[in-house]
Amino acid sequence: MSQLQAVGASPSSNVACHGNKNVVASSTGEDGHSKLTDVLGVKKGGGLRGKLNKVVLAYSGGLDTSVIVPWLRENYGCEVVCFTADVGQGDLEMDGLEQKAKASGASQLVVKDLKEEFVRDYIFPCLRAGAVYERKYLLGTSMARPVIAKAMVDVAKEVGADAVAHGCTGKGNDQVRFELTFFALNPELQVVVPWREWEITGREDAVEYAKKHNIPVPVSKKSIYSRDRNLWHLSHEGDILEDPGNEPKKDMYMMSVDPEDAPDQPEYLEIGIEAGIPVSINGRKLSPASLLSELNNIGGKHGIGRIDMVENRLVGMKSRGVYETPGGTILWVAARELESLTLDRETIQVKDTLALKYAELVYAGRWFDPLRCSMDAFMEKITETTTGSVMLKLYKGSVTVASRKSPYSLYREDISSFENGNIYNQADAAGFIRLYGLPTRLFKFCLEVKPWYEAWLDKPRRLASSRKLGRVAEASNHATYHVGLAMGNGMFRYPAPVEVELPRGIPQLSMASAEEDNSKRSSVKSVAVVGGGVSGLAAAYKLKSNGLNVTLFEAEERTGGKIKSSLEDGLIWDEGANTMTESEKEVGRLIDTLGLREKLQVPMAQSKRYIVKNGGPQLIPLNPVSLITSNILSAQSKAKMLLEPFLLNKTRTKQSSEVSDENLQESVGQFFRRHFGEEVVDYLIDPFVAGTSGGDPESLSIWLTLCWSHLVKERQ
Repeated sequence: MSQLQAVGASPSSNVACHGNKNVVASSTGEDGHSKLTDVLGVKKGGGLRGKLNKVVLAYSGGLDTSVIVPWLRENYGCEVVCFTADVGQGDLEMDGLEQKAKASGASQLVVKDLKEEFVRDYIFPCLRAGAVYERKYLLGTSMARPVIAKAMVDVAKEVGADAVAHGCTGKGNDQVRFELTFFALNPELQVVVPWREWEITGREDAVEYAKKHNIPVPVSKKSIYSRDRNLWHLSHEGDILEDPGNEPKKDMYMMSVDPEDAPDQPEYLEIGIEAGIPVSINGRKLSPASLLSELNNIGGKHGIGRIDMVENRLVGMKSRGVYETPGGTILWVAARELESLTLDRETIQVKDTLALKYAELVYAGRWFDPLRCSMDAFMEKITETTTGSVMLKLYKGSVTVASRKSPYSLYREDISSFENGNIYNQADAAGFIRLYGLPTRLFKFCLEVKPWYEAWLDKPRRLASSRKLGRVAEASNHATYHVGLAMGNGMFRYPAPVEVELPRGIPQLSMASAEEDNSKRSSVKSVAVVGGGVSGLAAAYKLKSNGLNVTLFEAEERTGGKIKSSLEDGLIWDEGANTMTESEKEVGRLIDTLGLREKLQVPMAQSKRYIVKNGGPQLIPLNPVSLITSNILSAQSKAKMLLEPFLLNKTRTKQSSEVSDENLQESVGQFFRRHFGEEVVDYLIDPFVAGTSGGDPESLSIWLTLCWSHLVKERQ
């Protein structure tokens, strides 16, 4: 096929024009020579928009398709073959179609009875899958479009047509459903969509066009409904329904009576199902189409299956539709009730989840997509045991279940009965409930401690000792955490900020009886301290002193961390963590002389340190760049730190370099607060001092801590 043919040419030409473009194109005549068409791109015998040989039109005999026939002939100079699929729309809609089609200008009308195929191969698979769109719509029109489009492709092949056409508007879903089916089954076919091309803008314009061309249509300007009927349902759109605030008129309904006017006596109906597919009514086996047709009559008599919904169309807009699905509603209830007997919980949950996607695919016209076909295979497999019968009660618009029976029922009376049985020991429930309810118990336990913990985090000065101890624990690679944090239950989401091994067991997660739990429960708050080093021990001691219940978790066999006392040859000595700054050459020589070089543990940059701020972990910056990019300090504090060296140089004089007695007595906290502010002390200096020396910056002397010998010399 040439490139021009690939974009829409008929077999006898190299180009076909689409739309209102002025195209000069060539075609090959019988003598083999090229001929130029006129500026409209129309050959002799063509139409206003181009030339097609034969078009198969999806024809319903309604307003839209009735005016499309003359429009196609006028604009494409083609023969029009009307195709009507009998999907159960009723004899009234089928009567006189051939005469009407030919009166509109069609060369012939092809009618195919697709009712059995429609119900067997499209409706029942959707029913088995449990497909419902947006919780209400049972997909009546959505299922009918692919079976009609498939038949159109077959007819196009039979009559030798090079194009197909439909009367769907550019705002609706059906255009997608038809054309995706055409693409899936024969992508070579050209598709003509008049609603995207012509000047008709609405149904009233279409009525005028029909009158102008003497085409009889069963519609008036005063009552214009767009209806689509098949064996599954009847849909109503347009007219007063376009305003969702309007109640549908009582005389609009055609398949069902008003529930208020339904019989005063209920009717009982037994639906037989085999492998998820309905097969009988009251014990009588019927063909798929016959079964559904009979249920429509029965359900319609009782006002079953009316829905009024605003749905989200595939093309993005919302639309309102009123649907009548009497037989389908009965089958839907029966199928779901039988599944409640034959499918286990996990299977039902997975099936319900997939049913949503299945419905979306069908609604979107993707019937022939591999995904839907694969899902169909799954649905067929899991419903192999969905066999049995369901007795339903129909009464004034409602369908209720009266009984369910299945040879594959998973319901066992001897197990489910409230009477004593041998299979199910009720005493076993206690252990199950305690295990099953463990997350609930943990969550409640965490909530009881949460107010105290939040106060500790959000108000760092409210509990001064706790604040210090918390910072000590975090800065020294230990953690003082609420038990919820230790268990990682999701209440507070922390990345692993510290190098701490969690205990092999969780002593506080008691599996004791409920009576024991109640006896232990009190109003005293409980805290877990992770890490039994010096910081953890100090934190536990202080928290215990404040009246809290404290549990200490330590991965090693002993507490104390790096600090311990050893006995050897009758001598006792203490070991502990010692730090030094190798800033002077003498310190380095001392390390080498003592042979301690290999035993030194140099802090690694990747060993991250965190503190808690605003209820979450904040990474402590380890260099100036990370300090600038970190969120640990406000912009004001960062600016103050950056400007401090310049301010110091600018104001330094001989007199100002002398340190007063008052300044010599400053603590580390006071010194840094004076220079950089409270925030720097709280979130940088406090954790640093606590983590390196286990001290309190408010108690440590700045002079002794930093060894400012040069200040001492100046004083002397």
